[in-house]
Amino acid sequence: MELLIKMLNFYKKRYTGTDLESKFNDACDELISSGDISHKDYMLFCVDNDIEPKIKKKKKESSSSSWSSGCGNSGGAIRSSC
Repeated sequence: MELLIKMLNFYKKRYTGTDLESKFNDACDELISSGDISHKDYMLFCVDNDIEPKIKKKKKESSSSSWSSGCGNSGGAIRSSC
């Protein structure tokens, strides 16, 4: 958490508003990716310091190779684009 406090203070001297949040979140993303901070600590810090956290949207898995149409067809071996 000490690192997050130092980073926030650093960016507050240079940016305001959404620019501050964007720069801070980008730096935190790097630290999370490298394992230097946990995602949980980052989220808690953002909430405690009124910073909107960057939330990655989960990618949908492609189901293009699925044999079931998902349209109520119980045959299971028919592809359809309902």
